[in-house]
Amino acid sequence: MGPKQAFIDVYIESVEPLKFYVEPSPLNDPPLLTGPNGIIFENDHHAGFDIYFQLQGNTFGYYFPNDKHQAVWSETGSVCPDKTAVWNVLKPIKVFDPPFPIPPSQRTLLWAKNPNPGPPPGQGPFKYNLRVTNGSDWKNLDPGGDNMNGPISRNFEWSAIMTGIGSAVATAAALAGAAYLAGLQLVFRS
Repeated sequence: MGPKQAFIDVYIESVEPLKFYVEPSPLNDPPLLTGPNGIIFENDHHAGFDIYFQLQGNTFGYYFPNDKHQAVWSETGSVCPDKTAVWNVLKPIKVFDPPFPIPPSQRTLLWAKNPNPGPPPGQGPFKYNLRVTNGSDWKNLDPGGDNMNGPISRNFEWSAIMTGIGSAVATAAALAGAAYLAGLQLVFRS
């Protein structure tokens, strides 16, 4: 299965002092849950997540920067990343420019990939910074999250084929062993 899509709404309540919150969007089906570490990303055996962060409501003039690598930083554990070039959990894919005639300074949509790998350190709590700017000032919105479930499962058809091949080999070996013990010689022709 491909990545599971997740939609996260980001609200800036004030900038001085900075107050914000993130919550799963009602667009998620099934809904995403939240826990003590933040939003819980249970991949349900999908190949991770494609996450869309959407600034909602009054952003006080703040928006995602054009450079996707400046828009989100992340790392596992409980310490929020405060330096650049840290993408241990969320991999930035794209910051979307709004449609014309809306100015690029209104970038409110960020796409990031969360591979949700397993086992640890890819599983468990992580911290991330959603970084927004007004062109001169930067704000770090630093919520947390929790990765669950680990890597994708094997495709059912592939599992069934491998199980069938394994059963056939085991059956052939058992028959050959029984024939040998009975003193019969098996002749294989190609």
